[in-house]
Amino acid sequence: MCHLILLRLSYSNHKILIISIILFFDRHWLFIYPVHGGSQNAWLTNYTENILSKLIPNDEIIVRGVLVEPNFYIDLRINKDNIPFHLKSTQTMMIFNSKYKATWLSEIKLTPNPLVVNTTFMMNILIDQDESFNISFDEHIFFKYEKRESLDSVKQINIYGNITLKSVKIIHSYREKDNSMKTLIIGIAITIVLLILVGMVAFYILRRHCMHSQSNNSSEKYHDVTINSLGSHRSKTTDNSNATQATNSSTIS
Repeated sequence: MCHLILLRLSYSNHKILIISIILFFDRHWLFIYPVHGGSQNAWLTNYTENILSKLIPNDEIIVRGVLVEPNFYIDLRINKDNIPFHLKSTQTMMIFNSKYKATWLSEIKLTPNPLVVNTTFMMNILIDQDESFNISFDEHIFFKYEKRESLDSVKQINIYGNITLKSVKIIHSYREKDNSMKTLIIGIAITIVLLILVGMVAFYILRRHCMHSQSNNSSEKYHDVTINSLGSHRSKTTDNSNATQATNSSTIS
């Protein structure tokens, strides 16, 4: 079981520290946040990641975490005065907005809030062909937020609020295609190399077989020649012997 204990230390009626103690089984985590002024919030998470490649259609942002308290925010920022995508989660609703030239535009409020406190969630932000945002929670489509400002110059994603953030993943669609093409090329190259190796092995075996066959044929020919030579030699020897016997017979006569 997970327990969250918030202790506020005050001095002269002003909050100076917020201590958060999270107990999980036999372990605990201690967080201390300074408070500069009574109106400033102290969040469990304040995460910022630079977006190195511009966002284009079919790109996707996946956020996984646990909602500790209802309030948290997600911003896609160009700079502090221009925020094309702003999501705010409250206890009762989800609020979407954009900030353009330091001015907030009209809010879009949706109820009820699909997130549940102390529950793990997965949020997907998929950029559509018209650069609008398709938002889903736990693979259930929730809302489509229409484009209000170009995404070409978005440089950061900022996630802050009372959540325990597990992971943030930015998936660029063109990189996935490039990876697929690279995988295909590597597969073709490996196949060609294997075919060449198999061909070389087959050629080597065939050559050895041919050389062995030629060697056997040469041995057989040499054997035949040797036998023929021996036969001829024996015939000549027999003829000479017969001639000698005939000569001796005529001499005796």
